[in-house]
Amino acid sequence: MQAFGYTQLQLATAKFYQPGITQKDLYDRDTNLRLGFRFLNELLARFNYDVHLALLAYNRGPARVDQILAQGGDPANGYSDAVLKGYHPPKAEAVGWRCVYGHCSRCGSVSPERFLFKSISPSSAADLTAGFGIRAT
Repeated sequence: MQAFGYTQLQLATAKFYQPGITQKDLYDRDTNLRLGFRFLNELLARFNYDVHLALLAYNRGPARVDQILAQGGDPANGYSDAVLKGYHPPKAEAVGWRCVYGHCSRCGSVSPERFLFKSISPSSAADLTAGFGIRAT
């Protein structure tokens, strides 16, 4: 299946969040980031804010990750490790954001949500914070 835009959303996933959206719409930066982060945020909640599982579900599909976990398997395929390679969670006092959820069980990040804001501009992050349960400190 094809994926489009910055967050590499599939059209079917985007239509779940915004019925009537077109492939062309997914190339609009704001639309793509809004829908991609919404999807990732829901995956974080679904997988108890485990960044690795949420990223695997983003890549492989949440149903597939659930299926592998239910069978006692490990859904890791290298995707989450590749995405997080070189990522070092910032110290809580240096970031200016406070997580209301806690620690990532796998990588020990103080705040899994900080990962989402590491690679986007502060103004974009400020616009998105309301939907992610993060408050400015």
